Amino acid sequence: MKCPHCGYEPVINEFDYCEGAGRFFAFPIEMTQLPNNHYRNDVLREAIHGCPRCGIVFMNMGYEP
Repeated sequence: MKCPHCGYEPVINEFDYCEGAGRFFAFPIEMTQLPNNHYRNDVLREAIHGCPRCGIVFMNMGYEP
């Protein structure tokens, strides 16, 4: 995962230790996009993450900055 705001990407070494600012924060909630008239059965859900370097919260939707 890469932060879309500051570009931070944690580096994990061979001992499963995260170097630098650390791993991303994971919140116990998720964002839900309500269905609209075209896609009534499709409810999109995304987890919310927080960057340990810049402190900005974002959804990891697979996009690059």
